[in-house]
Amino acid sequence: MSTNQSFASELQQTETSIFVNWSGGGQIKPAEEQWTLDSIFRAAAGFPNKVAKYPQRCWAILTRYPNNYSFLASSLKHIAVRNFANVQQYAVDLLDDFMGHKSNLRIIENVFDEPTEYVAGPGENAVDVRAQDLVRNRTKIKAEMAKIVKVIEALDKDPVGGLKNKPSDIEPPEIWATRLPVRRTILDEDHPELAPISESIENALQSFNFVWADNEKDRSELLKKMQNPPPAPKKPQKQIPAPPPVVTPKALAGMTKKDRDILDSLESRKKYGTFLFDQSGGMPDRSITFNDVLKIEEATLSQGWPTRLEIGLVELGDKEVLGYYELEYAGKPLVKFKNGSDKDLAKGTDDRKSKLTLDLDSAQKVVAVTFVIGTNSDGSVYGIRSVEMDVREGPKQKLRDRSKGDLIVECVAPEGFGLKGFYGHAESKRPIERIGVIWGK
Repeated sequence: MSTNQSFASELQQTETSIFVNWSGGGQIKPAEEQWTLDSIFRAAAGFPNKVAKYPQRCWAILTRYPNNYSFLASSLKHIAVRNFANVQQYAVDLLDDFMGHKSNLRIIENVFDEPTEYVAGPGENAVDVRAQDLVRNRTKIKAEMAKIVKVIEALDKDPVGGLKNKPSDIEPPEIWATRLPVRRTILDEDHPELAPISESIENALQSFNFVWADNEKDRSELLKKMQNPPPAPKKPQKQIPAPPPVVTPKALAGMTKKDRDILDSLESRKKYGTFLFDQSGGMPDRSITFNDVLKIEEATLSQGWPTRLEIGLVELGDKEVLGYYELEYAGKPLVKFKNGSDKDLAKGTDDRKSKLTLDLDSAQKVVAVTFVIGTNSDGSVYGIRSVEMDVREGPKQKLRDRSKGDLIVECVAPEGFGLKGFYGHAESKRPIERIGVIWGK
């Protein structure tokens, strides 16, 4: 029996409703022919060829606005079309981080649901399974997610500006994942030495009568050791040598305790590793109020040397003392550092005694600085009365000659170093009371 005959016999005395929708392709059935199963099958089989023969017109082609020159040249120039091409990958990374934080939140919710099934993970700064710690860290994770949302909103408003101001304080979700609690089964698999004693092992040990039957004390001790094994010996950590100091011993001796603690800390050694703070001179027991390293780092001037240095004296009572200095670094824009005060600049018969200016080219750098400290008749210090500069590939310069009773503070740059700036103490609109040299490479 043919297939058509089988269908015909099955469809006798039945009512069948068939709905057919199509678009394009021409006529799929002659008008005088009735719809039957055979005609439906024939129409379906021949439909792709008819569509290919009589294709429908495409009504729209999607393209990006910046690629549509007729749109750009139209009268709708007031419409701002943002270009997100350069931030697509960054946005994808932000989405991954956001979903990672959501996964971490789900872990915390699971701990709330089954607190007895979780223990603190083996990672550093692990989150405790107590409710207070879980709630606190859940709030922190949500704060990280809020930062990501804020960045996305900034990118949406200004893709270019938002990319330039990428925040660096968004903590990756992978780091959070190492702190979160883990299921006991996972911990047992990764750290079998911490797993509790199983029932099968306990039953096996009970079969040894010489342990369980004859000596209850030994049995208890053995169980205690098995349930609380000694911690596995830790591998000796590789000792990483500490960064070298960024302050010379003589410089430390002239600083206050607070300044010593800051500049000689591990953080400062890592941050200012390319600089060296040399000794200072001037009024004793003065804290640091200016530090050119901060401005050098802010202006990204770690390479290169100052191109101009000006040092000036001012009148203080009946004496002249160091009033100010000004450093310039070449660049666009020009970068200047100035500390101290140039008010009441002494105007003697020879003005060169009151101000020293060094114009340096790229091959020149200051490799030695000497501070001449003036003293009163009783030996007390009244201020810095002169400065001397030794320039590589240039003559030695000085403000004035030394006098009897002056204290001399000599600073010489190590091999390969040169003058980068100064540090010291100067109150607002007052002369410099204490100053030291900052060398750099």
